[in-house]
Amino acid sequence: MRLSACLLLALLTAACDDDGPSAGMDPTPDVTVQPIADAAPADAGPSADAGPMGMAETCNGADDDLDGRTDEGFAGLGDACQAVDGMCTSTGRQVCAEDGQGVVCDAPPPAPVAEICDGKDNDCDGNMDEGIDLEVDPRNCARCGNVCAFEHANPACDEAVCIFTSCEAGFGDANGIIADGCECPITNGGAEACDGEDNDCDGSVDEGLGLDAACVAEENGCRVEGVVGCDEAGGVTCLHVPVMPSDEVCDGEDNDCDGRVDEDFDGDGDGFAGAAGCAEAFRLDCDDADPGLNPDARDVCEDGIDQNCDGADAPCGGVSAYVSRLAISGANGAGCRDYNGDGRPDNAFSGIAALANGQIQDAVDSGQVSILPTSFGLAEGARRGRFDLAILLGQRVRVGTYRIAPSSYDAEGEPNVLFVNADLADGVLDAGPGNFPFLIPIGGPALQLDVQEAMLSGLLSLDANGLTILGGFIAGIVPEESLQAALVVLPPEVAMLVPLVLQPDVDRDGDGTNDAYSACLEFDALPATIAP
Repeated sequence: MRLSACLLLALLTAACDDDGPSAGMDPTPDVTVQPIADAAPADAGPSADAGPMGMAETCNGADDDLDGRTDEGFAGLGDACQAVDGMCTSTGRQVCAEDGQGVVCDAPPPAPVAEICDGKDNDCDGNMDEGIDLEVDPRNCARCGNVCAFEHANPACDEAVCIFTSCEAGFGDANGIIADGCECPITNGGAEACDGEDNDCDGSVDEGLGLDAACVAEENGCRVEGVVGCDEAGGVTCLHVPVMPSDEVCDGEDNDCDGRVDEDFDGDGDGFAGAAGCAEAFRLDCDDADPGLNPDARDVCEDGIDQNCDGADAPCGGVSAYVSRLAISGANGAGCRDYNGDGRPDNAFSGIAALANGQIQDAVDSGQVSILPTSFGLAEGARRGRFDLAILLGQRVRVGTYRIAPSSYDAEGEPNVLFVNADLADGVLDAGPGNFPFLIPIGGPALQLDVQEAMLSGLLSLDANGLTILGGFIAGIVPEESLQAALVVLPPEVAMLVPLVLQPDVDRDGDGTNDAYSACLEFDALPATIAP
């Protein structure tokens, strides 16, 4: 009877098998299993008490001893537990061992992984987030998980701040704002077209195309003034009001588009219309039968003839003044000119005014720089008229008294710098255009510049005391090659600084690149005595 029962039990539970418990659910040899809280040890065995049928309870989810309870006597079954490997843990529950004789922890073996920035010890070495630099890591910039990303840009992290180092091909950063990345799509292959778009993504639209500059167009045989603008193909054109030839009238315009102005009213063909049928506002020929008499003619002094039609015969002899004050004007000076067409007075040299003006005035006061404006053909007391204004160089004898430098005249005895037919209207001088040599003593030898297309203005009077010009301005253009040639006289340490503060701002040839510098000077001139 006892043998039969044992055989039956062997068939049902293998209770009589003496091979020991199965190791299939045991953790790996290097992993330590720990119960969590106050769970009973994992190796607690089955109850020693047999049930009504004399069968011992095993841990298998069944009521082996038929006492109405399941797996009783297996302490800790179902409790939380963890497996520990170095600094890593994994959690699980106490479950029945495969042999039914005890409980084991089903926590998976801890698995070290590559360290990531998450505030955890991912690689189980006892350190968190090692090898991650929040100052420079674009995936974790300033804090874990803060990924640097910008539209169409290559991101980076610099001192814990997200930036981008470059734009993706085909895009640019036109607005300079980091937050929106490279927001500008490059068009037209990056070449600027005249289309109202920023094709090269440099923050400017249609730059370098000479837009809004004055131009002359020809239509139906007529030449008409306009401004440079965009055409439909992305190029530039001269925008103008459509014109058609009309009958010539005396208004200073080429109405019939034949290349001549007021020719039907110009009896002597000198380019100036006579008074008959013409408005008084235009410069009129005082003798329309004599081509030698017109507003552009040079008046021969004291010959009894008014060649330049200003109403008086020019007196002979010149009257000189000396420049007592000379300075580079500041930005937007009232007497400066708008050479680049932006609607504001220009003066590229205003940036060195503070550096140079003290030395310029010292040179004037000491006589190192002596400039003598001299009138030819202007009568004493005149408030109106046309005359020649020469700019002579002098050698100071004493303050107010000068000898004229022989270098002021050419081989024929003409002044080298001469503004023919300068205009005086109610005491206001308007002369030019012409050339004006300007000396800037700065950091050593004087820097000599050739101011071209110069215009002179100011309040001029000629009385018994002599010639006076107050509140004068000299505005013109200095070609880039002229500046470069002048810089060679300066010490190298000074010459290298000048281009840093001077930038060309005038496009003389209209190719879209600035190649000259606007210049504007202020001066006063007082009566001078000329010594033999």
